[in-house]
Amino acid sequence: MGILSILGALKTAKDFHDKYKTLCAIHHGETAFQALNQKFDKLSEHIYYAPHLQAVMDTSRTTQQCFQDRKQIHDRLEPIQRTLQSDIISSAVILTPEIMQQALAKNPWEVLNDIRPVGFFDLKKLPPEAVPVMFEHENMQYMGWQLRGTLPMLFNCDYNTVWMPDNPTRTAPSSTILEADFIVSPGGQYPTINSALSAAKAGDRIVVKTGLYREKIVINKAIELIGSGSPVIESNGECIEMRTDYAVVRGFTLKRVATDSKNCAVYIPQGSLVLEHCDISSESLSCVDICNQNSQGILRHCKIHDSKNGAGVIVYENGGGIIEDCDIFANAYSGIEIRTGGNPTVRRCKIHDGKQSGVFVYENGGGIIEDCDIFANAYSGIAITGGNPTVRRCKITANKYQAVYIHDNGRGQVENCDLRGNEKGAWYIDETSKVQESGNQI
Repeated sequence: MGILSILGALKTAKDFHDKYKTLCAIHHGETAFQALNQKFDKLSEHIYYAPHLQAVMDTSRTTQQCFQDRKQIHDRLEPIQRTLQSDIISSAVILTPEIMQQALAKNPWEVLNDIRPVGFFDLKKLPPEAVPVMFEHENMQYMGWQLRGTLPMLFNCDYNTVWMPDNPTRTAPSSTILEADFIVSPGGQYPTINSALSAAKAGDRIVVKTGLYREKIVINKAIELIGSGSPVIESNGECIEMRTDYAVVRGFTLKRVATDSKNCAVYIPQGSLVLEHCDISSESLSCVDICNQNSQGILRHCKIHDSKNGAGVIVYENGGGIIEDCDIFANAYSGIEIRTGGNPTVRRCKIHDGKQSGVFVYENGGGIIEDCDIFANAYSGIAITGGNPTVRRCKITANKYQAVYIHDNGRGQVENCDLRGNEKGAWYIDETSKVQESGNQI
């Protein structure tokens, strides 16, 4: 089963501002109908409509308006159904955020990635974190995509996947079922990752078999790099350096092995890099660096540990992204550092056994830290110095100093957190600092 989001069709680019109003959730596959407890109408042999399904919500609007014209809905969904070649169930709801409308009114080719006519859009090559988007220009229908995690950050909206299995898996997906454009294996046609990367084009998927690969990977095109059997990349420089707009790296052990204190293990100075199910460590600086206002690190289900001279993850120079369901531990500095305009969302992570604070926000750093378990760190659970994060529903316990330590013009919001069981209590707030707190257990 897949979930897509489709924007409504338009006749000319000039019409975006007034007419680019629809964002629909599309479910396809037989299980969609059993799984969704919704009343839906049959618009054609293969197209069903459930007006109350919603995937993207404009946070500036209190109500979301549904379409009433079933024929218009059918006409917009029919090319998508043909592309998917399966039954679909959809909600067609006026949801497109004003910010997104304005951006699309200016130039949709700047907002979306890899725009192609609908008939040439290959869903098998679609990155797993992508939201497909359809529009019509000069009587031709196009599809492009934007990152699911980027939509809320760029366009002031909430994105929900609408339906999930009762027992979603937390293990790494099998790469054996993936269609590979290139296969890397020791002794194979492509014995190194870089040899396959050089031959690949944007949109290709490279599957890397079990083995040890001693090389630095500079990703300079939009590709998927998928590990089969947890292959290991070791490098004296960065293991991964991001130099394109979008890429996926999944299922690797990444080791920065040199001790010269000059490089991190994963360096993201531009674009959006999705890192999933990776084990990342560094004998030198941080495990992951996310920097620059144009960079987004999307880290999921990763182990990030044992940086010998840095943080687990550092987000700075207006970098952003999403760090979720990760285990971040045993780093020389903090588990996560946020500074100089860094603004990530960190959720459902375990951040523990660091040699300094669990999370350190300073030098005008921000971010949202929610539903995290922050424990057993050598300093405070969260330290704020001249930063202004929002901390929600976290359990911050068993740290050597306070749960939350705020000084030197620190700010922040701490809401509904468990701050009990730290060696020096729940709070330290100096006279220059101020925190908004509510609903905390101390």
